[in-house]
Amino acid sequence: MDRFYVAKEILKSALKYEYEVTIDHDYFQRQLDDKFKEVAKFAKISGFRPGKVSIDIVKKYYFDDVVNAVVSKVIEDTSSSFMKENNFQEVISSNVDVRFIPDEKASSDNIHELQLMYKLQFEIMPEIPCFDIESVTLKDREVLVDDKDIDNFVNNLNSKYVNFVHSSDIHHGICIGDKVIINYYGKMQGKAFKGGSAKNYEVVIGNGHLLENFENQLIGMKKGEQKIFTLVFPDDYKHLRMAGKEVEMLVDVQDIFVSKEAENNEELAKGYGFDSVEAMLAFSEKAVKEKCTQMNNIIMKKELFDYMDENYVIDIPECIISEELKKVNYEVSSGKLSTEVDSLKEATRRIKLGMLLIKVSKDHNVSLTSEDVVNFIKNNYVDYGASFNNVVKLLKSNKDFDNYIKGKVLEDKVVDYIICSVKKEKENITYSGLEELFNSVS
Repeated sequence: MDRFYVAKEILKSALKYEYEVTIDHDYFQRQLDDKFKEVAKFAKISGFRPGKVSIDIVKKYYFDDVVNAVVSKVIEDTSSSFMKENNFQEVISSNVDVRFIPDEKASSDNIHELQLMYKLQFEIMPEIPCFDIESVTLKDREVLVDDKDIDNFVNNLNSKYVNFVHSSDIHHGICIGDKVIINYYGKMQGKAFKGGSAKNYEVVIGNGHLLENFENQLIGMKKGEQKIFTLVFPDDYKHLRMAGKEVEMLVDVQDIFVSKEAENNEELAKGYGFDSVEAMLAFSEKAVKEKCTQMNNIIMKKELFDYMDENYVIDIPECIISEELKKVNYEVSSGKLSTEVDSLKEATRRIKLGMLLIKVSKDHNVSLTSEDVVNFIKNNYVDYGASFNNVVKLLKSNKDFDNYIKGKVLEDKVVDYIICSVKKEKENITYSGLEELFNSVS
């Protein structure tokens, strides 16, 4: 390789390298001549038979295209050979800056005009340290669920129990959470419009089924009351024909129902479809224990990540930090993350943890299976109403989504593997204590 190029080191840091590469003039010229001969065999130029075009004519028509193609090919081949020869593995970003391109008309006195010279910059992946699973000890918190915890869960069920009864107070004005039956009639510029009227329309105030401005006009109205008001549809309304339009609405309140909590556990159990109070209490106890397990797992994961972040140092390439920083800043600006978050620190932490988890997956042969992905889709998408087939189609058609899902599944699997493998310290804790700890880390 040294007989046709020379690489001069300009910058060498932990992960970032920069070289000035000079290609021998004779070598470049041979590549150029070979390319012109190749083009001459197939060039179609008016007045000449294919394969009978002279090199001089080819240069006249294709000189710039051929030179650019040869420059690109020589740079690609040379850079690849140079990196292999010097054992630069896992190059994650590279940049080429061409400084000089040989000029056939240049005098031999100016060496730069006779040689191809370019600057090669690249970053490599750092060496990831082995994660010592045996050195980690995590707290495994065990909650002794008592009757008070069960009662609190049942009380929460009761607070969410929806049982509407007629309002016995004739002076009761409509409130958020009430169910109402109304007739409404809408006119736009004095004329009825499609979808603008309904009779005996039943809706729960505050559930978002009506426009917010419409609901606000209903608040405080009483049974039998009639009201006329102006309503302006939002500019981004889903039905474009009504977007931004102003209409006049006439509303009659036919009936009002208020929500009422169950008076006793028997009524509550029946309302939720349980065969008995005992069945409801058994369900409640199981649900509390499952929530304890979920909270404990999330806390252990947070403590594991804190340990990994505090005890391992990794040089992270600038290009990777830059990309992750964009994601973190977006999450902050969109409200997904607190504005108090140190974006650079958060981005660096995420990358470090990701690298360590990948290292663990390789060192301990933790790999993905199709079953892992299917279970993740079912638990995180299908259980919340998404179509399994639609999610699978999106996986196949969207590489970013596919990478996200597989990355998340592998992360969860590696974390589970580590948590199952590390030493544990048992700690008894109350439900309220676990919940308080969970809220502090989530």
